[in-house]
Amino acid sequence: MTDVDAIKKRLELIRQRLYETAIEEVMLGFSTIAAPVFDADNKLIGTVGIIGSVQYIADPPNPQQIAHVQSCAATISRVFG
Repeated sequence: MTDVDAIKKRLELIRQRLYETAIEEVMLGFSTIAAPVFDADNKLIGTVGIIGSVQYIADPPNPQQIAHVQSCAATISRVFG
């Protein structure tokens, strides 16, 4: 993705839903779900994610997978917050 407007829209979507997916964006057959980790100032300091075969992380991803990744990220954020 190189279009600035498309990147801004995607970042806003990530801010709203607190996760992002990459379905075969880097390598065919592999997908990922990631959630942001924040510090005490609500600054992004990292991400937590899962990577797997597209047969296990589909588009759209399983809501339970999203919830687990977000829960892990929130727990880590609390440590830094």
